[in-house]
Amino acid sequence: MPSYNHNQLAAVFNKLRSKKGVTIGQISSKTGISYEILSRLEKGKEQLIAQSTVILLAQYFSVPIEELVGFSPVERYLVSDGRKIDLSDYSESELAEIENFMIFLRWRRSEEKKEKEFVDEKRSQIKMQNQNGKSIEELAARLDRYLGPNGIFRR
Repeated sequence: MPSYNHNQLAAVFNKLRSKKGVTIGQISSKTGISYEILSRLEKGKEQLIAQSTVILLAQYFSVPIEELVGFSPVERYLVSDGRKIDLSDYSESELAEIENFMIFLRWRRSEEKKEKEFVDEKRSQIKMQNQNGKSIEELAARLDRYLGPNGIFRR
């Protein structure tokens, strides 16, 4: 069962109900949703809101489900360089994991950049030392001490 922001759903439900000028009883009789559930929902007290309840209410008020639960589909997309990734199927905890992984990837990219800059600096130093008469083999051996098997800086 999806998790909804109860206060947001209550506020939107109350607004839509007032705008349409209907009572909870009228909504209950038209949708088949119990009066008690609708009353608790409007007060933000209904903790377990079935997806079918949300769908029935969205149909009753002729609004998208996203409007009823209080988020716009635009808010649930990640857009970068023209790429659009739909995040609407993910729970809040999954979105937090995605965000944490993105932070990790950003950190890893930063570390790889630092390593590349370090290797480039060492190569530059080797070139300068080579101009001062050291053999290429000696300089390459010194560089290999800093590099792992794939040419990545070794810690």
